[in-house]
Amino acid sequence: MTTSVPVPGSAEPLNCELCQRISVLAFHTTRNDVLDRAECRRTDGHGMWLCSICEEAVHRWMAQHPGPGSAQQAVNEMIQRLSGLIDGPPRKYRRQRPTDDTA
Repeated sequence: MTTSVPVPGSAEPLNCELCQRISVLAFHTTRNDVLDRAECRRTDGHGMWLCSICEEAVHRWMAQHPGPGSAQQAVNEMIQRLSGLIDGPPRKYRRQRPTDDTA
């Protein structure tokens, strides 16, 4: 977790702190449960720098599961979902090579 105010001499990270995608980032506070995305970005305190896809997913989860601590719970849920995709069963990939009929 980071804070909305970068350490002097540093900048916001290049990668989303949730999915590691390189993208334009927005700050998501986890200390306060702010449902409005624009207000959440302006809120000081502890939180994470998220890409637009993760920010949308986190705020959608918060809207569906309102209550105290929903900002942090939403981040925890996204971590569990990403872990499930990474640790899940491997996908079946089929690669077909064209047959060489000229020989």
